[in-house]
Formats: sequence, structure tokens, C-alpha cells
Amino acid sequence: MKTKYTFVSILFAFGALAQSQSFAANEFDDRWYVTPSLSYIIADNDRNADDDFGFGLGVGKPLSKHWNLELNGVYDSLDSNNSNSSYKQTGMSLDGLYFFNRNASFSPYGLVGIGALNTKVNSERNTNLMGQIGLGAMKVLNDYGISLRGDARFRVDNDDNSIPKEDRFGDFLVNLSLVIPLGSKAKQAAPLAALAVPVVVEAIEPKEEIKKVEPVPVVVKVRDLDNDGIPDNLDHCNDTPRNVAIDSMGCPTDIDGDGIADYLDKCSGTSSGSIVDATGCEPDIDNDGIADVRDLCANTGKTTSVGQDGCALSQIVETRDYNFNFGSTGLSEETQQTLTEIANRLKQHPSEKIEIVGHTDNIGPAAVNNRLSIERAKKVQTYFLEQGIVESRLIIRGAGATKPIADNETDSGRAKNRRVEMFVLD
Repeated sequence: MKTKYTFVSILFAFGALAQSQSFAANEFDDRWYVTPSLSYIIADNDRNADDDFGFGLGVGKPLSKHWNLELNGVYDSLDSNNSNSSYKQTGMSLDGLYFFNRNASFSPYGLVGIGALNTKVNSERNTNLMGQIGLGAMKVLNDYGISLRGDARFRVDNDDNSIPKEDRFGDFLVNLSLVIPLGSKAKQAAPLAALAVPVVVEAIEPKEEIKKVEPVPVVVKVRDLDNDGIPDNLDHCNDTPRNVAIDSMGCPTDIDGDGIADYLDKCSGTSSGSIVDATGCEPDIDNDGIADVRDLCANTGKTTSVGQDGCALSQIVETRDYNFNFGSTGLSEETQQTLTEIANRLKQHPSEKIEIVGHTDNIGPAAVNNRLSIERAKKVQTYFLEQGIVESRLIIRGAGATKPIADNETDSGRAKNRRVEMFVLD
């Protein structure tokens, strides 16, 4: 027996409204924006400068669902470790940001940019080509569209003037910035009007009982042989060791681009394209601390004092006249008398320049010894300045505990190694 009932039902526009709101959550926002930023600069070791903060301001425009284009200005100041000078850097760059998605809660992106960086050291200025790459992520903070953005960048500065025999510098930057849209959002289309739809329902008496079938859960397991979180079908390096930082392709990161993964790289500051060994360091056959590519004298020994070109320096004084007490930078009266004699010699030869090299014994951490050796060299430099020798003739350098002249296993040997040496520069 069949019985037919007719029901008239009104379908509210709630479903259509919810659909439009879901679309708006991922809607492409193409407004211009400004982005003030705060940076922390990790200076290239070859600069011999302290790490410090910098500032930036940029303007940008989303071009598509993946690409943004920005024009950014930056400023920072890095204090030199060897003198009272600093690197004052001002630059502009044109940057492209590639967003892997436009999710409001988390939008990862990659960055590539090119521009110019003006560097002022003392009264000298020079402007050089600058390029940078980086990775970061952005999160929308409110309905207006203000976002918080953070990224890490590697910046290459082709500055071949600030430090002799240095062609370029590679600095790391960690940035935190706000993205502030300009103007109001584009108006969204009005939700669909409510529709009244007549529905005809036909009730049919079942001939037999319909059995309810419980759904069977389906578990899909994605294979990931190296357990790095990247499925094998997307993993370009499926033998990555555990707990190693990887990129979006599943391969170990290589921040300096020298071809050696970061977890194996013992010299992470080498520039892209450098010739390196299996540890990520530039070869140094004679172990004099100068890489072979910059070493003009490849047969000097580990204990030989060399200049920036890797060649032995001409020593002008006996090392024993300049020894220090443990952890001290003080000059004895005898040492001051000898330094006065050398100052008189320098006055008689105004064209001569000397390099003052500080040394320590092997007691204590390497970083502490490096700072102490520089302070000892600075102490001698200050004495010469007081004697009327101009600073441009006095080059200072710290060698830490890397060039001992005596056995560090004995008290007398360590005392000899706590010294300052001076060399005439050609």
C-alpha cells in the first residue's frame, strides 16, 4: 500500500552563506602593504665585527596566489673587533616572495632578492651588488589583514674595498616584521538569496527489513622510509639520517650552498661556489690558517706567523721581550722600555708598517683565548699611539693559542707562548 504526502519546505540561505565565508577565509588579498622590520645580523667572520641589530622598511604588492613583490630598504651598524671603526650599511633590494600556500594561520614562503648595499667604514664609502635568499612564514593576526612575519636570510655583499684581499662577505639575518595592508578589503559578493523549493516526498512501505551496514574504517599509511616527515613519493633524499634538519624536498639543509650538508659542515660560513673538502672547509695544505685559494706561500708551517696572503712575516723583535702573565694584558716596565726603542725606530722609518700579533697559551676556551690575544695586541698598539705613531701604520691581529713556540704542557712553555710578536709588513 502506497501513501503519498506533499511537503513544502523552505531552504534557508545559511548553507550558501557558510560557503561564501569559507571562500573568504582563503580569498586572495591583493592590497598594497608596508612592512617595517627588525633584523639581527650574524656578521661574516671575515668582517671581524660584532653581531648586531638592524632595521628595515619596505613596500610590497601581492601579484598572484603564490607571488609577492617587495622593495625594501635596510640599515645596520656592525662594530669592528680590531679598531674603534664600524660598518655602517644602508641598502635597497627588490625581493620576490613565493608563498607555498595562503593559509591565514600559517603561510610558509621562500625568498630571493637582489639590490645594492652602501658600506661606510670611517670616512670611506663604497656601494656594491647585494643578493639574498631565505625562508620564512607569515600569520594573519586580525580581520583587517595585519600579519606577523619571520624569516631567516643569507645575504651576499660583494664588498671588495672594506678589507684588503676580501672580495665579498656572507652575513646571516634573522628578521621579524609586520605586514600592514593599505586601504580596505574588496567587498565580497552578497550571499545567495533564500530559495523556497517545493519538495515531494513519496512514502513507500518497505517490503522487507533493511539491514543497517556499519561503515568500515579505511586506514591509509603513507610510506616514509627515512622517517623525516616527507613521504617517499615526494622525498628527493630518502636516506636522510634521523634528527637532521631538512628542506621541503626532504634533503639535508645546506645554508652556505657549498655542497656539504649542514650536519656535516664544520665551516658553515663558506660562500656558495667555494672549493671545499668533505668537512665543508676550504683546503689549507700547510695548516697556516690561510685557505689555499688565498695562500700565496703554500709551504709555510702551522707555527709560522703569516700575513693575510699566507706568507711568512719578517719579525723585528725577540718574542721573549713581550711575555704576559696568565690572563693578563699588562705591560712590564722592561717591556715598555723596549717598545719605546721600537717606536723611535718607526719614527726614523716613516714608510714602515708593522703587524702586531697577540698570542696565548692553550689554557681556557678557544673563544676566550682569541679575545685575549686581540686585547694584548691592542695594548701594544695603544702604547705606540701614545708615542706618536699613527694608527694606519699599526695592524693588529689575534692568533689565540694556534701558534705556540714552546711546549704548552709545562709552566715555562706556557709562559713563553703568552706573548706579542711584531713584524714588518712589505
